[in-house]
Amino acid sequence: MTTTQENRWIGVSAPRREDAPLIRGRGRYIADIEPAGTVHMAILRSPYAHARINGIDTAAAEAMDGVHCVLTAADLEGIGDFPTIWRLPGQKESNTPALAPGKARYVGEPVAAVVADSRYMAEDALDLLDVDYEILDHVVDVEAALADGAPVINEDLGDNTIIEYTFPGINALGVAGDVDGAFEEADEIVSGRFKVGRYSGVALETRGHVAEWDDLRQTLTLHSGSQVASLLRTELAAALGIPETAVRILTPNIGGAFGNQWDRYPEDILVSLASMKLRRPVKWIEDRREALQATVHGREQLQEWQLAASSDGTVLGLKGRVLSDQGAHLHSVGIGPAWVTGAAAVNQYKIANYHCDVVGVATNKTPNSTFRGFGGPEAMFGIERMMDKTARRLGIDPAELRRRNMIQADEFPYFSPGGAVYDSGNYPAALAKALEAVEYDKVREEQQSLRDQGVYRGIGIASYIHVSGFGPSAILGILDYYTGGYEGSTVKIDPHGRATLYTGMIPMGQGTETTLAQVAADHLEIDIANVRVVWGDTDQTPYTGFGSAGSRSNVAAVAVIKAIEEIKAKAVRIGAGLLEADPDDVAYADGRISVKGAEEMRSLTLADVAQQAYWAHKIPEGDQPTLEATYVYDPANFTTACGTHVAVVDVDIDTGKIDWVKYVVVDDAGTIINPLLVEGQIHGALSNGLGGAMLEEFVYDEETGQLLSSTLMDYLVPSFTDLPDFEIHHLVTPSPHTEGGFKGMGEAGCFPAAPALANAVADALSHLGVEVDQTPVTPSRLWSLIDQAGG
Repeated sequence: MTTTQENRWIGVSAPRREDAPLIRGRGRYIADIEPAGTVHMAILRSPYAHARINGIDTAAAEAMDGVHCVLTAADLEGIGDFPTIWRLPGQKESNTPALAPGKARYVGEPVAAVVADSRYMAEDALDLLDVDYEILDHVVDVEAALADGAPVINEDLGDNTIIEYTFPGINALGVAGDVDGAFEEADEIVSGRFKVGRYSGVALETRGHVAEWDDLRQTLTLHSGSQVASLLRTELAAALGIPETAVRILTPNIGGAFGNQWDRYPEDILVSLASMKLRRPVKWIEDRREALQATVHGREQLQEWQLAASSDGTVLGLKGRVLSDQGAHLHSVGIGPAWVTGAAAVNQYKIANYHCDVVGVATNKTPNSTFRGFGGPEAMFGIERMMDKTARRLGIDPAELRRRNMIQADEFPYFSPGGAVYDSGNYPAALAKALEAVEYDKVREEQQSLRDQGVYRGIGIASYIHVSGFGPSAILGILDYYTGGYEGSTVKIDPHGRATLYTGMIPMGQGTETTLAQVAADHLEIDIANVRVVWGDTDQTPYTGFGSAGSRSNVAAVAVIKAIEEIKAKAVRIGAGLLEADPDDVAYADGRISVKGAEEMRSLTLADVAQQAYWAHKIPEGDQPTLEATYVYDPANFTTACGTHVAVVDVDIDTGKIDWVKYVVVDDAGTIINPLLVEGQIHGALSNGLGGAMLEEFVYDEETGQLLSSTLMDYLVPSFTDLPDFEIHHLVTPSPHTEGGFKGMGEAGCFPAAPALANAVADALSHLGVEVDQTPVTPSRLWSLIDQAGG
C-alpha cells in the first residue's frame, strides 16, 4: 500500500486487518471454542413477570442421565452479586444477582441452571424442574409504576422510584441560570411529551461463555465476548470469592456487541461457578429468544419538556422531566443513560437557563442499561422535536431557528448548563453544509406544488452533540462511577525493528485493531505491515479502566502515542551513543535516528537501534535493555463529536408508509484516523438509530407482563430495503483535549436519526397537524395519527 507521505498512516483508508480471517470463514467465536470434556449449560427463566419462588424441586432433573448438576439460588451461598457501578447520590442499592433471589421480577430472569452432556439434554432437564411459583401483580408502564397502590417490585427499596436526580442548570464554572425568570420573560412557552421506544442491539452472535477451572492451579479461564474484559475479571473474581490474579478473560472474535456486552450478567457467574464445581469446561450459548428477553434493553423513556422562547426565536430556557423505565432493577451502569439524557439535552444551543429532573423507575421488564448512544439519542429526540415545535409555533423556518440559537465557533470551550464542557466544533458550518447538500431551499420551494399533486414531502433536521472519548477518571469520580476512565497501551519493538502493541480495547466490528496499528505505524514512521496488535487476553494486555465503550478508542490511541514517544526518546539516547553524538544533536524522523544536519551520513534505522537495545552492549547509563514502553493515559476531559443530519421523506397518507428521498450526514469527529472505517461506523450507527426510529420495539402486554416481541418474527430489524442511501460529508475541528485531535464517533450516527425522521414526517403532514412524538414511527402508528387528524 502506498500513502501520500511515506509511512504516514493517520488519515489513510487502510483496509481492516480484522476482515481477512472473517471473510474466509476462519473467525473464532465463542461457539467455536470447545475444550476436551466440555459440558453444556441451559438456563431456566421465569415465565412470569412477577412471581414469588416458594421452592424448586430438582430431583427429577438431577436423576436424568447425562445431567451433571443443577444450580438454584440455594446453591449460591457465599456467591456475590454483580454491583451497579454508577452510584449517583440518592440512588437506592440495586445489584444484579446470579439467580432470582426469592422471586422473579421479569419474564426471562434466570431462576435455575442445568449442566448436562449436551445442550439438548440440558434443555430437556429444564422441563423436569418443578418450580412453585406464586404469581404476583405486575406493572410494565412507567407512570403506573409510580402511581399509588402499584405493585412494589423490590420490597427492600420501599417503592418503585430507584433514584431522582436533578440537573439544576449549573455549568462547570459554577454559573447557574434563572429558569423561572426565563419563563416569565418568554413570549411563547412550547410543551412536548415524548415516548422513546424500548429497543436494543441485536447482534448476529448472541452472548456466550466457555469457563475452564484448573483445579490444580486454582485458576479460572473464561472465554467471553465481553467489551470490558478487565472489569469483568475484577467483578467476577469478587463475586466468586477468588483472587483476581486467578482469573483470566480471553476474548475471541465478537459478532456484534453494541454496548450490550459491556454489562456483567448472571450467566457470567453461573457458567464459572459450574465449571469450578464440576472441575471441567462448561459452555453456555444464548439462543435468540433468550437474547431478546434477557440481554439488557435500552432507550425507553417518557419525557416532558417546556421551552421558553422570545418572539424572534431566541430560546430563553428549557425545563423537563425524564422518566426512565429501568426494568426490574438497576443493571451495571444504573441510571447512567438517563443521566446522560439530562446532561446532553441542551444540545448545540445557547440555553443558559436549564432545569431537568431525571427519575429512574422500576417495572417488571428486562433491565434497561448500556446500549449504543447511552442516553444521547434520547436527549436529541426530545430537544430536536422541541426545536421543530417551537419553529412551527413562531412561524420561523426550523433551520433558521437552529442557526439563531447555535453555539458559535469562537465560543469554545463552551460550558453547558448540563455540566459538560464542549471542546470544539463549528455547529453553524455543519448545518450550512448539510442544508446545501440536501438542496434545502429547492426542496422547500417544491413542497407545496408536490402537496397539490398528492405527494406529501417533508424535511427533518436534527443537529447533535456526542460527548465521547469516555474517560476522565477524576470526572467519573465526581459522578460516583466505581471505575476508572484511563486506558493503557504497551508497545514493544523487537530486535528487528518491528512493533507489537498490547491493548485492553476489544475489537467488535469497529476496526480498533486497524486504527491502533495505523496510529502506531504513523508515529513510529514505519510500514503498518510491521505493526502487530495483541488484544483479548487479560494476562497479556494492560488493565483498561472502561473498556471498549463510550466511543473511546481515541483514548487508547493517545496511550499508544505517548508510549511511542517514550520509545523514540530512548531510541534517540541509544542511537546518540552509537553515533557518538550528543543526544540533543540527534533526532528521530522517518523511522530513523540521525544526527541533525548529517542525516545522510550519520544515521541508523530503528532496527539497528533495537538490536543494540537487546544486545545491551552500549546502553546509556540509567536506561534498561530492550525497547518498550507502557503508558496509561487518563484524558483531561471528554471530547465532543457533533454534526447535523437532514432527512427528506415522502409519506403515503393512505397507508402510513414512509419513502426515503434523501438522507444527508455532516459529521465532525475531529482528526480522522481512517476515513473508510469512519464511514462504515456512520452507516452502522445510522442503521441502528433508524431501526429504533422506524421498526424496532420491545412490546410488553400490560395484562400479562409478557414480552410480545420475543422472536425476530415480531421484533423487526431493518434490512437494507428499509434504509435510505446515506450521503456523508465531514467537518474536522480537532479536539484540544486529546493529542492528535481525535474525537469518538462510533455511536454518533444513531444520535440524530430518530428526530431527523420524526421531524421530516411531521413536516410532511404539517397541514394535518400531525405530531410525531413517539418512536418507533411504524406504518400502523403513523396511519393512526393520520386517521386521528382526519387525513
